[in-house]
Amino acid sequence: MMNELMTVLVSRSYSHSEISYKIGILKDFFEYMFFVAHSTQVNASIIKLFSQNSDRSEADINFLEALPTSLFETFTQESFYEKLKELSKESKQLPTLSIVVPVILDAKNVALIGEWVRTEVGSNVLLNIDIDKEVSAGCQIIWHNTLHDFSLEHYITIHRENLENTIRDKMPSFTESNNI
Repeated sequence: MMNELMTVLVSRSYSHSEISYKIGILKDFFEYMFFVAHSTQVNASIIKLFSQNSDRSEADINFLEALPTSLFETFTQESFYEKLKELSKESKQLPTLSIVVPVILDAKNVALIGEWVRTEVGSNVLLNIDIDKEVSAGCQIIWHNTLHDFSLEHYITIHRENLENTIRDKMPSFTESNNI
């Protein structure tokens, strides 16, 4: 059952942080269900009560409502913390493509990148997205412990001589006066 839940989480998430967030939704829901509502069965009315008594967003509630109820059956009041820890640990074992960008990506762009990765790299690959303002115009990708640098700075560094020659050829008076 845990593998089935992981499959659902991966199919609805593109990054490790999204999976962690969704595990947090499940944790909050189970705590409400077991300790506040004193219920042992997941159904639409429990999810509705949770939505009315929590600060979770509509998207978070939609996530819970979209899960097949059979996925909830293995969770008990005694086991749900341990099972969620196990799920979190399992998610960290999934293949990861790390990407470093200079700006914060919105959900739409994360989804576009995530869809491309799922199509071109692997169906269960998750993204790990870091922000580094030093990576100007472009990105860096780490895959299988190899850095692939697609930043403008890296491009300029490797093509510096060609760029300088092109500038000299196209702008001789500028380059002479600026010692290029």
